[in-house]
Amino acid sequence: MDKELKDILDGLNNSAQQLAKSAGVKTAANTNPPAATPKTAEELEIESKKLTSKTMDAVFEDPLRKNFERLAKASPSQFGYLGAMKTLEDPYAFIRAQKADGSYRIKNADLDLIIKGILAINAEDPEAHGATKLVEWAEKSGNPAGTMQGAFEQAFSQKSFGDNTPIVRKAVDSTVGAALIRTDIEPILREAFNRVFPAYEMFPKIPANGINHTWTQQTAYGSASLLDELGDYSAAASNNTYSRVATTNIAVAASQREIGLKAMFASQQSGMSFNLGGNNNLEVMGALIAIANVIQGQIFQGNYSVAAKTLDDEDGLTNTKGFDGFRQQLKGSGYSINKGSDTYLTVLRRAVGQLFDAGANMNEVAVFLSIGAQNALDAELETFYQYLKSESGNATPTNFSAAGLSMLNGILARLKAVPAQATQGNGIGYYTYSAAATEDIYVLDPNGTALPYIGSPSPTILELPTGWGNHLSNTYVPFLMIGMAIYVKPFNRKIRIAQTTI
Repeated sequence: MDKELKDILDGLNNSAQQLAKSAGVKTAANTNPPAATPKTAEELEIESKKLTSKTMDAVFEDPLRKNFERLAKASPSQFGYLGAMKTLEDPYAFIRAQKADGSYRIKNADLDLIIKGILAINAEDPEAHGATKLVEWAEKSGNPAGTMQGAFEQAFSQKSFGDNTPIVRKAVDSTVGAALIRTDIEPILREAFNRVFPAYEMFPKIPANGINHTWTQQTAYGSASLLDELGDYSAAASNNTYSRVATTNIAVAASQREIGLKAMFASQQSGMSFNLGGNNNLEVMGALIAIANVIQGQIFQGNYSVAAKTLDDEDGLTNTKGFDGFRQQLKGSGYSINKGSDTYLTVLRRAVGQLFDAGANMNEVAVFLSIGAQNALDAELETFYQYLKSESGNATPTNFSAAGLSMLNGILARLKAVPAQATQGNGIGYYTYSAAATEDIYVLDPNGTALPYIGSPSPTILELPTGWGNHLSNTYVPFLMIGMAIYVKPFNRKIRIAQTTI
């Protein structure tokens, strides 16, 4: 038999076998199964609950609770309290809990230690710490992969990582290397960041629509007309007024930190006691304070768009790695007020009244000012202090501005002091205006402003592989990629006052 004929016969034989199998499947499909014993409603409900529970467990396991359990098991003497049932019931409430005096039950130092511990116990287990490659992280957070890559490319081109920029570029661009985003500690980082930058959580956060976030800025909300009983549409149409299409750069703020291998191995050999202090070891809280200072400086005095300006200019120091802040964007006469000889209370109430007329939410009014300005405001109010006797028998002053300041029509304005005012480049800062040293107080409805972010709205940690750049350490780069967009400009006022000192 020649080869060609043999191939044909083999093909026919295979076809016949397939047909036989199909016939068997069809027969089985047409065969009625044996009648099943009907289940009671109670049995069906129990099965449904079991299925739902199993499905939920398979779909979601809270990362913070999981890490608390792992940490308590790894080092019971130091972190056993994290494994307590009361803690695990709501770990988020646990790390946010405050005492009666307003201090946190979990101190900043302990929070820093928890972060170090999670980084250490999960270092060798990517599944446990939830780390993902940069592109995967961008996709999971709802941003196109190219957006994340573009943001880092911009950071690299501007040498945002200093002398280490080429090394970080190599680690991030590598398809084989282990440059990972540590998503497992994001909830704790968010809590820690809000502690050092409490005003941050007041602003809405939105995903950026590009490396430069673009939006249309509203300057007026239009008008309405009275109509005849049966409707009179002769009045001209009225729409919101938009001044321009605005953009904000998405800044990358980062602070490189390291855990030396010597300290890390010694820590593990001593029974997982995470005393990783020292100049060459991870200090996450320090990194978050540094990042907070940078971002606060940009929010209040950042200058991305006006070239060749200095710290002494009202526009602010030019920095093409940052974004435009409140000082520059509100310097126009329609959005700024000079205090002059008025009292602080008078000028603050004037600003609040203007926000009221503009349609701002009076339940959300916030006042941002330096420590020196708040001290001057409290000194002004001391003349009018009244004391209220509490249940404990202690007299409590009712006029402290820290609890909120009574404004027009019963409006309570929340005061948020911004640190680092003594350093011109941090916080609110100061500048020269009409030949005088000047600083600003900001009165605003935070809902009129948003903070567009790339990746995550809270700081995240980039983990670089051990040995990169000949470093005998585990290297971590806490970072935040964010900008600022003023969507409704009339919801904001800045007040120029004489520079204060403390």
